[in-house]
Amino acid sequence: WEVTYGFAPEIESIDEQHTAAEAGLSASHFQSVPYIPMSDLPRSCSMDPDGCISSTGYQDIGGQYPDNDACTIAVASDNMQAIDVVAFSTEAGKDRLLVNGVAYDGSTGPVDIVPTADITWSSDAQTVVSQILAGRSALERCQVWVLESGSCRVDGACISSSNFPNAYPNNDRCVFSAAFDPRRPRVIDVASFATELDWDILTIDGVQFSGTGGPAGVLPRERITWAADESVTDSGWKICLAAAEAALAWRVASGSCSMDPDGCISSTGYQDIGGQYPDNDACTIAVASDNMQAIDVVAFSTEAGKDRLLVNGVAYDGSTGPVDIVPTADITWSSDGGVTDSGWKICPGSVWVLESGSCRVDGACISSSNFPNAYPNNDRCVFSAAFDPRRPRVIDVASFATELDWDILTIDGVQFSGTGGPAGVLPRERITWAADESVTDSGWKICLAAAEAALAWRVASGSCSMDPDGCISSTGYQDIGGQYPDNDACTIAVASDNMQAIDVVAFSTEAGKDRLLVNGVAYDGSTGPVDIVPTADITWSSDGGVTDSGWKICLRTVWVLESGSCRVDGACISSSNFPNAYPNNDRCVFSAAFDPRRGAQG
Repeated sequence: WEVTYGFAPEIESIDEQHTAAEAGLSASHFQSVPYIPMSDLPRSCSMDPDGCISSTGYQDIGGQYPDNDACTIAVASDNMQAIDVVAFSTEAGKDRLLVNGVAYDGSTGPVDIVPTADITWSSDAQTVVSQILAGRSALERCQVWVLESGSCRVDGACISSSNFPNAYPNNDRCVFSAAFDPRRPRVIDVASFATELDWDILTIDGVQFSGTGGPAGVLPRERITWAADESVTDSGWKICLAAAEAALAWRVASGSCSMDPDGCISSTGYQDIGGQYPDNDACTIAVASDNMQAIDVVAFSTEAGKDRLLVNGVAYDGSTGPVDIVPTADITWSSDGGVTDSGWKICPGSVWVLESGSCRVDGACISSSNFPNAYPNNDRCVFSAAFDPRRPRVIDVASFATELDWDILTIDGVQFSGTGGPAGVLPRERITWAADESVTDSGWKICLAAAEAALAWRVASGSCSMDPDGCISSTGYQDIGGQYPDNDACTIAVASDNMQAIDVVAFSTEAGKDRLLVNGVAYDGSTGPVDIVPTADITWSSDGGVTDSGWKICLRTVWVLESGSCRVDGACISSSNFPNAYPNNDRCVFSAAFDPRRGAQG
């Protein structure tokens, strides 16, 4: 890296070079600018002979950076070195070092972050002596990889077994640690991999790799260990780090919201003690198109019904945040000009959570232990997941091979084994995996893919609103004592293949005047569209006279399993264990809601 912005003199003599070196500046990194006498030199960031860069005045005894200080640090495009923070103390919330799009201030520096773009520093115009101190950061003189023990090799972004490309020795042992930036992740690229199957093992995040099945595409997060046994060796392995696609799950695209070093985003003022967001606050959070991470709500407190965070077309306000929602489009925040509150903080979390066992979670995918190698006897795992019912994801089976009828993956009470994986299944509950004490196979890997027609319905126009449960209500219904206004109107777009029926939570409109039109039938007064399956757009309109409290309608499944272990999957029902054989004495009872004006044949 090098300091590319700020003020730096041309050095025209050996004496001036010596003076610059004593001041912590490196002649090899100076820009070519007209000569400025040293006594008149404006201050800027500087790089010392060790390659460390510091803010203006840091090198001076008792020095402080000035008001309106600024510099840019150019970072090599192929940099793989992490930042070692020697010292960091700036005015919190004001004077910031921006690394990989994340602002660091106060006492929180970019520890172990691998910069992949230019770094910028800026201070504001207020000199608060008790808060403004000196800040300094440096690139470590080591690589992203650190060899903690053993005779393996570290070579830039790559690590390899001892003696590679020659055979590694018996009892070869190595441990690596690494500094990774979660906002700029690096996945593993396998240059070569050949070890004794099941005996000479590379372990990454608890997952074992041996034979010729290397960790291609794995996103490492913890220590990596290598252990060979006392006999039989092979040519070994070499793995490197490559940039992961779509590294950022999200970022602040506009507005004054901020993202912290953990990748969490908060409303303006949230980080300040006793802080509140201002009137007319707004920001947009850009979400990666292939994001599969769910929202973890750390805090949420806004003016109810007024100051809203919009996620996947649903407005969240008051104390109800977008818990466990998987954002699939940009998120927007806006507050009005009235009451404010403490605001919100949201973080990205994994859709899949491994609750127990040694199975693996890799982004949108989960797999059995040791996959693609055979899972062990008595393998057991439990997964939970965060799914957005308005943006469902179905299962795509990458691979599935287990002992038929004995080694079983169970999803929503349905068992899968052999080669019959859960393709197209829409998971809603915990997923469990259990292998018995004998006979194993290569195992399984399943991923989440976008389901077609994810939204059963949405507000296409007008002022009706949809809540976090997917229910839609007339204007003003959510307000205490609220009524819809005169000449109110909205249109609810319904998916063409919808099979869900309407559950009427409340319905009170001016009889004969203010009407909700469902499948060509008008509902008004106290008669709502109970158990009707909408198959076309729904429209609402009120006239210019009397108003009322309005309506709230939700969707529920057409089929309801009242008893037994059979399965309900959208518009379909099936016997227990289907497509495998149902058990003896299988018993089930279903009830259903059908629209007689839109009959369906089996």
